[in-house]
Amino acid sequence: MAPRSMSSAEHRSARLERLREILRNSLWFLPLVFLVGALVLANFTMEIDEVLTRDVEIRARMEANTEEARIVLATIATSILTFLGVVFSVTLVALQMASNQYSPRVVRSFVRSKITKLTLASFMGTFVFSIYSLGSFDLDDTPTVPVVSAATAMLLVIIDLFIFIAFVHALVRSMRVTYVIETVAGETRRSADDGAVARPDVTEVDVASLGPPDHLVRFDRHPAILAGVEADRLVELARHAGAVVRVTAQVGDHLPTDIVLFELWGGEVSLAQLESCLVLDQERTMYQDTAYGIRQLVDIAIRALSPAINDPTTAVQVIDRLVDILARIG
Repeated sequence: MAPRSMSSAEHRSARLERLREILRNSLWFLPLVFLVGALVLANFTMEIDEVLTRDVEIRARMEANTEEARIVLATIATSILTFLGVVFSVTLVALQMASNQYSPRVVRSFVRSKITKLTLASFMGTFVFSIYSLGSFDLDDTPTVPVVSAATAMLLVIIDLFIFIAFVHALVRSMRVTYVIETVAGETRRSADDGAVARPDVTEVDVASLGPPDHLVRFDRHPAILAGVEADRLVELARHAGAVVRVTAQVGDHLPTDIVLFELWGGEVSLAQLESCLVLDQERTMYQDTAYGIRQLVDIAIRALSPAINDPTTAVQVIDRLVDILARIG
């Protein structure tokens, strides 16, 4: 193995790619960002309300709307909470239908949907903004009048309504089998293209010509799925140790505890260093696992051909995508 040295920029790129994949598969990140943003925005509008309240003439005009502003914020908080429940319910129903009609493995595509995350985040942000703004009603003799906060909350509700319409449209579209097939196929193509990138920095070695390995490194963690391998980092470790390293498992394999995961010829690399090159998960993902995308497409085709559904057209559509994917893999 004769690799070049990996730059710090490449290290950062690999870490960022792993972080992006984690965020794509999470429902919590975008809502958390919106919650923090809602608190910041609420404090900003409350500061504006407080500044305006100090002006006697402006305050006299605003005080007439104090109770109306309170009612608006309370009503928005209540209605948004109801809408949020509707969004959660619709999302769960869609996930259940996708699991039953297509395959339990395609549910991941719905979780990764940007519009679903945006809808949940925007509604949660508006709710938090409204509740927090209600606290701007002071109990002293010169209470702050949150007219700006109430107007901002109304604007957020209007934005939420447009987002909700987009969410319903995207949800209806995502339930179409053609859309589901193309979404899975698109991710599989990207995974196949990423895996087909040439690696001029690595020299392939015929392991059979090396004889028995000098060191066997066992997997000592809890059982997990091998979701990916940071090949650049592994090459760097092998270069520094002057070793040939072979990963015995394929991406997508289940790793039981104490399985021989690495075979080494030449130098020695610690278990912690080798395991730092692995991306582990509790389920398969398409981070580097092209075969998992093919598995999902096959599941959809098998389900379509079952006696309960009997939809050969869907199976033909899956075969068309599989032909393209297999041609890319070569």
